[in-house]
Amino acid sequence: MKPLYKLALWSILSFYLSNFCNAQAFRVTVGSTITTHLVGETVWVDCNATSISVVLPYYQYEIDPANQPQIEWEATPNFNLTVGDLKWVIGLSTTSDKSDGYVRFQGLSGGWQYLYIKQQPSIPTVTATSNLCSPGQAGNFSANAIYGGPHPMSMVWETTGGLLVNGSTSYTAGNTSSSTVPIQHNSYGEYQVKGIIPACNNLQGYTRKSYVGTPSSSDLSIQSSSTTSDLCISGLYSFYSSIDFGPNYSYSWSIPTGANSVYYYTSGTGLQVSPNSPGGIIVRMTVTNTGCSQSSYTDRFYMMNNCYASMAIGPNPVSDQLTIRFSNIEDQAYSPRKVQLINEKQIVMKELSLHPFSDSKEITWSVKEFNRGIYYLKVIYNEKKVESTRLVLN
Repeated sequence: MKPLYKLALWSILSFYLSNFCNAQAFRVTVGSTITTHLVGETVWVDCNATSISVVLPYYQYEIDPANQPQIEWEATPNFNLTVGDLKWVIGLSTTSDKSDGYVRFQGLSGGWQYLYIKQQPSIPTVTATSNLCSPGQAGNFSANAIYGGPHPMSMVWETTGGLLVNGSTSYTAGNTSSSTVPIQHNSYGEYQVKGIIPACNNLQGYTRKSYVGTPSSSDLSIQSSSTTSDLCISGLYSFYSSIDFGPNYSYSWSIPTGANSVYYYTSGTGLQVSPNSPGGIIVRMTVTNTGCSQSSYTDRFYMMNNCYASMAIGPNPVSDQLTIRFSNIEDQAYSPRKVQLINEKQIVMKELSLHPFSDSKEITWSVKEFNRGIYYLKVIYNEKKVESTRLVLN
């Protein structure tokens, strides 16, 4: 009988041998360099390399080439994949962007098995010593990026707007994966930092962008899921900032004009709106620099219409005579009763009663006496149906 300590040692050894022999391993060859990696690991490849060979070495010796298992390979689009006659040997050719990707296989044990391949520096992490709220303030900003390739890396900083880095709009720290620089805040602006590899034609890594200061109203812009400034009644529309200012900024939304004509609610950093009656609304987005407790806002005007219209107008833009043509008037619900010309402040500038309506299906209106600009033509039909459309006077 074996001593107990020998049995315990043999059990531990058997466990590690079993796991080692069953582990899926990749052998990666780039030029004359050969490395071995387990499933799920990351291999850093020389960014000058144009071809990579990947082999499953354990199976190369244990499987009869004449009786190969069904091994399936896939790679991300930044690699061109070639599978050899021996299914456990593949070739990868790299594309010019040198972006991160992976190769994976399945067919030997369970699902997909991955090997991650990197060629360019990671996106940097950035820390700042303080909030910069007032013009003239400066603080130190530190950035760190990860790069496991064979060449030295440099860190590049750039600024726009009212920011300066190390006294200029750009600065490069050579032969390092970490960099600390002073950034001066004269007014709101953006900084960017990234790693580059000079030995690979200044191959750029992923860029970290961030903002400093409080944007003014002119720096803000509202985007929506509508491609125009017109919204359809009963539709659902998303509103959001055209710029993602990042975690140091918060968003709030309101509808200072026309709130009773819509259903709306905030969703994350955006706004959801569903119009329920015709008319105009103003959507307001307020952005707050939370570290400085400073805010600014911007407004955007939208017109809500019945998109299943029975009215057509022309010309638009118009300078003198406007023609309004109606259809579907045989349907009593779409028999027009009143036409209104409304300015952007929602003031009725002109109104015409159409009851009873003639059978001509068309009326002509003079608009030459009004100031040039944006107006809205509103038609009220029987059964309280309403339709509005945007009109430009030039």
